[in-house]
Amino acid sequence: MGLVRYSLDDKPKSKSEMRTSYVYDDADDRIIFDYQQDIGEILASNREKQNLDDGYTKDRTMRRVARIPMVVVEKIMREQGWNPMDQNNSERLLQLLDDPDYAYLKTSHGRHSHSTRREYFRGSCSTKAVYLGDD
Repeated sequence: MGLVRYSLDDKPKSKSEMRTSYVYDDADDRIIFDYQQDIGEILASNREKQNLDDGYTKDRTMRRVARIPMVVVEKIMREQGWNPMDQNNSERLLQLLDDPDYAYLKTSHGRHSHSTRREYFRGSCSTKAVYLGDD
């Protein structure tokens, strides 16, 4: 029989939505999941927003950081073993966005991770008191 492809989507999706299907390989008795998404429009929008402004709202209380296609979320989960959409992984996600390989996901320029700066300041600040007065 060979490979048989089945769609897991019950209704037609827009071009930018992720489509999921699986292939059953009866020779190896295994299932292979296939995720597809046209991310061209999302990446074009990300580039446009990067060049628009610094990403902050008018009152500067919130900042637009990234728009991540679901197919990329799935790839990160599969290849790196963590969920970028989990709130507990927010700092890890910001570090990932600072990686040049993932810059295409950002919707504003600049460094988004805080741990690097925190470690730098923690390591560069001295707690030792120095007396500069007269003897």
